[in-house]
Amino acid sequence: MDNYDSPYRKRNRTNGWDVANLILGILGFLTSIGFACCLPVISVIAGAISIIGIILGVVGLMNRGNKPMGIIGIILNSLTVLIGVVALILCIAVGGILVSPDFQEGFIEGFEDAMEDYEDEYEYDYDYDYYY
Repeated sequence: MDNYDSPYRKRNRTNGWDVANLILGILGFLTSIGFACCLPVISVIAGAISIIGIILGVVGLMNRGNKPMGIIGIILNSLTVLIGVVALILCIAVGGILVSPDFQEGFIEGFEDAMEDYEDEYEYDYDYDYYY
């Protein structure tokens, strides 16, 4: 009798820990990549949730779960945490720049200069009812 025909052959077991780990890894990674440029705060939240995914993956591997699924989930969750940390650093750096008084003064001066240039360039002629 072959090993393939044996009713007692070992199957690759999948437990709930591995499935939850992989789902959190995929969702967190896609969310953090999708929102990293426009809403970095969501990347930070996805990174925080992915820490739970890493814990689930480690527990799943310790319970002799599906090894490839657990490792892929841990890798995706780790990448999501890394993206979340980078997004957090960028949020703090950009937030610090935007709150500084020098930046605000320079921004207001630049905006006022741009508005003056725009008004000088496009003056409205009330006699002829058009811009020139």
